[in-house]
Amino acid sequence: MRQRYRRSSLGPFWLTMSTGMTIGTIALVFGQIFKSAASEFVPFLAIGIIVWNLIAAVVTDACSGFISAESIIRQLPIPLFVHVLRVIWRILLILAQNLVILPLVLLAVGKTVQWQALLALPGLALAVLNLTWAALILSILCARYRDLPQIVASAVQVVFYLTPII
Repeated sequence: MRQRYRRSSLGPFWLTMSTGMTIGTIALVFGQIFKSAASEFVPFLAIGIIVWNLIAAVVTDACSGFISAESIIRQLPIPLFVHVLRVIWRILLILAQNLVILPLVLLAVGKTVQWQALLALPGLALAVLNLTWAALILSILCARYRDLPQIVASAVQVVFYLTPII
């Protein structure tokens, strides 16, 4: 991540700001369309978009997991699964940054967190576990079929509108 944003003044926080702006914009537009209470809709939307960003990033970045690590794969005799774990780790760091948005949203709408929210942690662990094996399969398939990453990226955009995030 440092290498990707080394000359930027805000660095990887651009991703967090972009996610925050997306949540704010969708909350304003769809909050008016659905005529829903902000205290209920905005936290639901924020959590949904943050988790969707995790899923979408893993699926799309996994497609280039082995392709982008080609030089390392050719030089070092390390297990291929390490490259998948690198992708997952980088996206988990982005998720941790994006989770900073959630307390701000809850504070803005005046909502408190109940202790039941801790049940999200095992759910997140299961989601990451499932995304890990899916990332491995996608990395293998996309390394073989080079047109597949574009197909997957298009499918991820379409699937966003089919999910109950909004």
